[in-house]
Amino acid sequence: STLKEKFVVGHIGALDDSHKGQQQIIELAKRTHLTQPDIHFMLLGSGKDSDHFKQLSRGLENIEFVGQVDNVGDYLALFDVFIFPSRHEGLGSILLDAMDFGLPIIGSNEGGIPELIEDGLNGFLVDVNNMDGYQDALHKLYSDLNLRAVIKKENLEKSKGYSPEHMTDKYIKIYNKLHNAS
Repeated sequence: STLKEKFVVGHIGALDDSHKGQQQIIELAKRTHLTQPDIHFMLLGSGKDSDHFKQLSRGLENIEFVGQVDNVGDYLALFDVFIFPSRHEGLGSILLDAMDFGLPIIGSNEGGIPELIEDGLNGFLVDVNNMDGYQDALHKLYSDLNLRAVIKKENLEKSKGYSPEHMTDKYIKIYNKLHNAS
């Protein structure tokens, strides 16, 4: 079957488990490949754990390592959900790109991620290594078309607030506040 018929769970990031936690995505693929074979995991990026990940996911038909791509937008347009299980993270600017596409995000409750994701509102926050939590969040999004539509609207709206102009504005306000306080 084509990707169009599949429910695509996408991830973009350097393939480095100690930082980005992609082993949790492979674990999800293992947990869902029999029960929900139409869920397809797609990882973009390259990195030191690339070969290791391919070995770990040997025999799984539902996960694909695409490597580095230039046309990230084409892939974001394909995704139904964006998954970001980082073990530690700064702002995670790729999440802003995912929000631009209205994608629901399942992210770890780490670093700057909770500043962008409000649990249950525009995605789900899960503690690192809480595999049941990831599976539960994925199942909610997979089985509830209406929830995905509501989140899409929310993230398209939210992402307007993160336009470069808006961010610059925000930083200037913060700077002025700090400057005037001293």
